[in-house]
Amino acid sequence: MQYSSVELIWAIVVVIFVLLVLASTVLSTIILHSKKIRKSEEKFRTLYERVFDALILINKDGEIIDVNESAGRLLGFVKEDLDRKIMTNFIAPVRRSDFEEGFSEAFKGGSSYLGEFEMIGNNDIVIHAEVGCTGLEIHGYDYVLASFRDITGRILAEAKLRDKNIALREVLANLEQDKVKIKKQVASAVEHVLMPSLDKLINQDGTVNTAYYRSLKENLREMASFSVDMGDAMTKLSPREMEICKLTRNGSTAKEIAIALNITVATVEKHKEKIRKKLKISNKKINLATHLQAISRAS
Repeated sequence: MQYSSVELIWAIVVVIFVLLVLASTVLSTIILHSKKIRKSEEKFRTLYERVFDALILINKDGEIIDVNESAGRLLGFVKEDLDRKIMTNFIAPVRRSDFEEGFSEAFKGGSSYLGEFEMIGNNDIVIHAEVGCTGLEIHGYDYVLASFRDITGRILAEAKLRDKNIALREVLANLEQDKVKIKKQVASAVEHVLMPSLDKLINQDGTVNTAYYRSLKENLREMASFSVDMGDAMTKLSPREMEICKLTRNGSTAKEIAIALNITVATVEKHKEKIRKKLKISNKKINLATHLQAISRAS
């Protein structure tokens, strides 16, 4: 069967038309698909840039290929300054081997949480971050996407809390020591001041020793709010000197003290000189009674 030239021409035209329709359909499909890909890439890029965590894309040689804005802020660089930099240079030397091990595992297609790392940012600023890695294939090439979450604030807060706890323990230990010290000082006051005053409260003739009565009354009042400074001062003195201190502080004159202790006025004055020397006021124009009263009132 033979076809005329007209029929052949029409057949060719039909074939061309069909091919054009198919080509148009394929081209439209490609264009539509490309638009979807671009739109998807734009969405990914927007998410990539705006995500809170720092994201760094690394090639098989450990070079930084791309970073998001959070990564730039974290490390203190603009994105362009990080291009092709070696990622491990931003990891503290003591943990680089750990990062490289996790990096290698991620290249095998896995994802892993690497833990907490110290990173070195711009101007050698130390950054604490939680690090995770995941393997990716993009356009036929293998990459690792590393994510870094800044935990510097948390680490510093924990360090401050530890310091405060240490300081608190020291304060509590000092308080306990002060408690023991005060107990010893109160016991010393009872033994060396109150008890001698009680023993000498009554004179041989049965009358009350006025000077010791005033001293005993004042001593008992002070026991409720015993002064550490007064206790420290008392530990430097002999029992006789403490007796004279108490009587002096309560307003007794040298003559009254001499009568109360059955000693001479000259002996009282010698004791006072020794007391001033032990209290480190021997060369100062300070009234002994006033000084003793000030020590007693101190808290």
